[in-house]
Amino acid sequence: MTTIAFDGTSMAADSLTQDLGKTRYMTKVHKIENAYIFNKDILFGAAGDVRNIKLLYDWLLNVNSELDSREDPNFPSDKLDALLWDGEHLWNIDAAMVLLKIDTVPWAIGSGDMYSLGAMSKGANAEEAVSTAMTYDVGTGGLIKSLTLY
Repeated sequence: MTTIAFDGTSMAADSLTQDLGKTRYMTKVHKIENAYIFNKDILFGAAGDVRNIKLLYDWLLNVNSELDSREDPNFPSDKLDALLWDGEHLWNIDAAMVLLKIDTVPWAIGSGDMYSLGAMSKGANAEEAVSTAMTYDVGTGGLIKSLTLY
């Protein structure tokens, strides 16, 4: 799957994807300027079905692609788990478009989440935590990208 980690300042993710039996690499963390529903810049990191991630990303960009931004995206599957950092609060959103505020930081999602949470509990930053997850989780791999909001 993947690992997305947030340490209170930065969000990091690996780049490994496996879709339709193929191994590929993609960027999984992004800074979105003036994100829809937030009306400010956010960090976005997501795991799950690549099609779902693209639909949610476009929706947050308020891009008129395959969906109307006034309506929730219609995801082709239920595989989606995303973290959104707005500079004040950390949010989790899933394919049902349930937006939950996460009060616990550090936080992580994806198949390597427990490894990265363990690393961050011992002082690792988000990038180091994803690196730790790569060591133990076969669904986490490739290059690591880390972003901060400011």
